[in-house]
Amino acid sequence: MKSIYYFCGDVRDRLERIVEAVPDAISLEESEEGFQIDILWVDGIVKGRASSSES
Repeated sequence: MKSIYYFCGDVRDRLERIVEAVPDAISLEESEEGFQIDILWVDGIVKGRASSSES
């Protein structure tokens, strides 16, 4: 069974800890708070340790 960490909201202060939980994939969703997820930044943090996808 695969694990997917699905996070809604601003992930900038916790993405490294999410990756350390070793999920098979990470799914991020921008909220209506007015911020945007920089997928290139996410890719740089994840560095192949999980799949990254933008919702």
